[in-house]
Amino acid sequence: MLDFKSRNSAKRVPNLEEKCVRAIVGGVVDKYQEATHQSDRVALASARRSLARVHELLERIRLSSNEAWVFETTAYFHEQIGQDLHVFENLMKEYRSLSSVRAWEKDDHQVRKVCQVVSQIVHYQRDSKEKLVKSKFLLSGVIKRVEQARVDIGKIPVDIGNLRRLLDEVVKELQEHS
Repeated sequence: MLDFKSRNSAKRVPNLEEKCVRAIVGGVVDKYQEATHQSDRVALASARRSLARVHELLERIRLSSNEAWVFETTAYFHEQIGQDLHVFENLMKEYRSLSSVRAWEKDDHQVRKVCQVVSQIVHYQRDSKEKLVKSKFLLSGVIKRVEQARVDIGKIPVDIGNLRRLLDEVVKELQEHS
């Protein structure tokens, strides 16, 4: 479908469905993990080939779409196969995609997604003082942005409270590094 879409009018060719792509990724990751746990060399070789094809698919989708779900799915894929650097990179791309949505701060669903991604990013940035400082600024920025956008509403989502607690943890870890 991706090849067909690139050669023909994009209006006539449907986009790949998020659910279908997630199902493909999940299925291939499950087969890989199963083969790994069973130490089945033949199944593992097959699963590795499938992983390579899924990685190609995700890269091709990413080239044509900057939607947050693409980065989320790619981060999940890399996390499941133990490629933490790629997880972090894709989480950052997902965060940028989510936070570029106009007025995301006022939409509870979008705030929840942003808070979830920011929490995951902070998880990957706790191994050095420099990264903790970056986490502190990221957390502070998201909290401030949501609070300022909701001054007139007065309703701050629970997810922001969770980010505040995470910020307190990060500040405490920074003090311990000093």
